[in-house]
Amino acid sequence: MLAKGFVMGKDALRKAQSFDEKNQFTTSASTTYASLDRKIGLTKNLSMGRAVVNEKMKALDERYQVSEATKSAIAVAEQKAASASNALMRNHYVSSGVLMVSNALSAFAKAAEDEYCSTWKLRKRKDLNQGGQNATACLYSCKQGIFRSEIRNSRRKKAT
Repeated sequence: MLAKGFVMGKDALRKAQSFDEKNQFTTSASTTYASLDRKIGLTKNLSMGRAVVNEKMKALDERYQVSEATKSAIAVAEQKAASASNALMRNHYVSSGVLMVSNALSAFAKAAEDEYCSTWKLRKRKDLNQGGQNATACLYSCKQGIFRSEIRNSRRKKAT
């Protein structure tokens, strides 16, 4: 589908280019702009205006020191955020809450894994009764998964 859109877009681009070549829109616009630029000095005026604005901005920045004030405000905000997060993590209630959520997620993962394995056992028993060969391998991999999760849980309990 994407390739068709690319081909259609490419075709539309070719048609637009041929239409432009036939009606000379781009060349007439370019010549009109060049003519206006020569008469009015449009490019020169725009570049001079941009330079004046840049100079005024620099003068205002030097006078009011907006850049420095902004940089220092950001630095202070970063320090406050870092100290607040450190204080939160040192708080007993917050760390206990984080530990409780972590334990709940671990228990949920264990329950999901047990459910997955029991579903596989039922499915493979049915498959084995019908002469399937993969039942033993699937049960073995399921037991390995349980063993790995038990190791992870024991490591987490030791860390806390």
